[in-house]
Order: sequence, then structure tokens, then C-alpha cells
Amino acid sequence: MRENFELDSLIGRSSGSVFAATLRRCGGVLGLLVLLVACSYAPGDVANPFTRKFTWLSFLGGDDICATCRAGAPERFRLIYNGNWREQVRVYELGFSGPHSLDQRVIEPAQLFALRLEDPLGPWRGATVTAMVAEAKYEQLVQSLAQSGAFASPSTPLTLNSTDFYWVAASCHAGTFHLTGWLYPSEAFTRLAFPQQLLVLDTSGVVFNPPRPWSEVAPAPLGTPDNPARGARGRTDWTIGIAQDRLVDQTVF
Repeated sequence: MRENFELDSLIGRSSGSVFAATLRRCGGVLGLLVLLVACSYAPGDVANPFTRKFTWLSFLGGDDICATCRAGAPERFRLIYNGNWREQVRVYELGFSGPHSLDQRVIEPAQLFALRLEDPLGPWRGATVTAMVAEAKYEQLVQSLAQSGAFASPSTPLTLNSTDFYWVAASCHAGTFHLTGWLYPSEAFTRLAFPQQLLVLDTSGVVFNPPRPWSEVAPAPLGTPDNPARGARGRTDWTIGIAQDRLVDQTVF
């Protein structure tokens, strides 16, 4: 059974220090729209459902990867599948915990039976696991990313909505930062090869939420949470654009 109460009410009782730290990082700005657009991602933010909603766009855009990407920098790849923000988000980070490590996080609407006193926010953190990728599999995955166009910016600005189905790739490859995406339905999305390879390497145990036409997407029931940020009564959606290896035209509503 999916939870039917506001995540914010729980977080408010247990994360006062996190809230204060987030505000300090965002310059003390209180407006939600400004917070979501302006907050820079810091390591660990995606694991905390409170900071995640303020830094998600920075995380999605790979701001932290871009900041350290230069000649000689380690190869790092962040691949995010947005299977409708309200249903499922899958995050794959290659080369963050080690040269050939694959960190996996799958975020879905929280379920009450998963609540644990030792970690009350656990159900909102998402299923996480790290696996090591063999050299041959690693090289194959990087090659498929190149073939998919992961190291080239979209030829025209790409617009993505939080309730769409799409992949976004932020990477530091050969000392250069890249940001691009693929929206369903499109020919480019259909030609992607790396998602199949990722799913073979995926050890999360969470079933992939496949893309489908918008007409088949059910609206979020009243009172259930949007994934992975807030409840429906305080829903947060957005539209972003990707152009020239960066996020543009960010709109939060």
C-alpha cells in the first residue's frame, strides 16, 4: 500500500538541521521555485528526500560533475531514467565509488510497510546497491554511450517535463563535460543501446517501468506522493531544456 500522507510533515519533525543547511547553501532564499532552481547539489543530497527536492535539477544537470571535469579528471557517468517522476526514477552512476563501480538507486512512491524506526526516511531514499563492472562490460557500456550520442549536445534544444519518459546523461569523458537527453517517443530514444546494458548490470531487483504513451499514464491519486519529492497536495513538477551541455529554461510549478 502506498503511503497517503505528506512526506513534508515527517521530514519537518526530523530534519530541521537539514532544512537549515539547505537554506544556507541556497543563500537563505525561501521561495520554493527559487530553491529548486538555485540549490546546488552536494554529495549525499539525492539520498535524503528533503534535500533531494531542492537540488534535483542541479543533480540532473550534473553540476557537480561539471565543476570538477578537466583534463586528467576521472571518468564519471550519471545516467538517469525518468519513468514519469511520479512513478519511478532510476539513477546509475558509473565511476563515482571507484573506477568501475556502478551505483544504482531506484526511487518510487514510498510504501508504509517499509517504515523502520532506525531510519524513518528510508522508504523515500530509494532502493540502492553498488556493483563492480568488469573491464570488458565497462568498455562496452562506454562505447554504447558514445554510439547513442551521450557525448554530444542535442542538435536542437530538448524540452523535458517531469511527467515524461526520458533518459538524461551527464558525464565527464576524456576531460570534457557533456549533458544530453533522449525523450520518448522519438527515433533517438528507440535507437538507444546503453539502457539494455544497464539493465543487465542492474542488481537493484526493482522492475523497470517502461515508457508508454501519455494517454496510458494514470493521473496521480489525490493524497498520494509524487516521486520522489512531495505529496500531491504540494506537488512539484517542472519543465527543463537541454542545450549546449547545460540545463536551460527551467520552469518549476
